[in-house]
Amino acid sequence: MRRERHCDRSVRRLDDQGKWVPVENWIDAEVMEHENGFRLICLGKSPPLRAIEFRYVKRDVAFEFYAQRCHRGGTVTGTYLVTTRLKPGQKFGSNARPIERAEIEAIAADINLGLRTWPSPQADQTIPIGVVHFFFGSSLLDRLTFGEPLALRGSPASPRWLRHTVRHRVSSGLYGPYTYRECTSLVREDGVQLVRIPKGRGPQNDGPDDYHYVKPDTSFFFTAERRLYTEIVTDTWEVRLDPLYRDGFSPAKRAKLGPAKCAQIVRNIEEALYAWPSERDETEWENVPITRVVFLDPP
Repeated sequence: MRRERHCDRSVRRLDDQGKWVPVENWIDAEVMEHENGFRLICLGKSPPLRAIEFRYVKRDVAFEFYAQRCHRGGTVTGTYLVTTRLKPGQKFGSNARPIERAEIEAIAADINLGLRTWPSPQADQTIPIGVVHFFFGSSLLDRLTFGEPLALRGSPASPRWLRHTVRHRVSSGLYGPYTYRECTSLVREDGVQLVRIPKGRGPQNDGPDDYHYVKPDTSFFFTAERRLYTEIVTDTWEVRLDPLYRDGFSPAKRAKLGPAKCAQIVRNIEEALYAWPSERDETEWENVPITRVVFLDPP
């Protein structure tokens, strides 16, 4: 590892004709040169994507890619998602896209090795990397996966939760409008219920799903996320108990219940999320064990 001056041309500005043009932004970049002959150059974080931008260089092949490992709230997972902005006809070394599958696999293998050996911040070192997914384009042939999900939690999921499908009253905001949707719920024998209100699946990750915590004396909405992308499920739940524009687990509700009951509610949510079943249209969830449930705003 060493530092070098590199030009990051991902920054753009409007010129006099109103066109976006790249700006030569010189940075002091960290560089890893591997014995296999490739180099990874870290160009810095890309906040909108919650990702880190790298440049891959090997002989006549050079391009930028994004590596994302964190959920929206910053929680580190054991899953990497690598994406590029290569377009048809763009040079990929000496060849224009599309290139042979074997060449894509060789480049992905280099990046996989580089990301797994790249020094992690001290706070991330306890979270090992299990799977690295690659999206080199929109075609399924441009997608690869290296590694296996890590099962780091030894305790089995609680069998006390039973799955149901319910018609649940949902709203698009704090004050409506309201509709009814079929939703998956988990119900425990003591009456505690969690209802999942999924968002639509768009071309990109559309954010965490809403969940409704229901108990005879307590009810509120919270959000939970396990996806880095619509098709990528991680080993980590990221939970926000009092999200914006939702009737969440607010400070007023917490003060009314007291510390002991608040702690019990958090344990109930954690237990349910560890036991959350795979959805019928999301069978890949079955193959990704849950390692952690992280609360961004615990009481």
